[in-house]
Amino acid sequence: MKWTVGAEDAKKRLDHFLVQKFPGESRSSIQKKIKQGLAKIRGQAVSVHHFLREGDEIEVAEEKKKAKASSKKTKQGPPLDIIFED
Repeated sequence: MKWTVGAEDAKKRLDHFLVQKFPGESRSSIQKKIKQGLAKIRGQAVSVHHFLREGDEIEVAEEKKKAKASSKKTKQGPPLDIIFED
């Protein structure tokens, strides 16, 4: 997603600006995305506490979903010999 910062949003911190644009997400999750480099200003990765200027172009990339492992690893001991089964 892309935005251009207007006069009304100038001097706001980047994380506060993005919380307004993504109302369903917490500020800490937005900060995490910024730290991962998913939010850029004029193509450059910036810090969470970056203050916006009028005309800044903000681009936020989609977070890549991590594939979950289908099998869980469990501790297994040595194979047991069954001596009696009822």
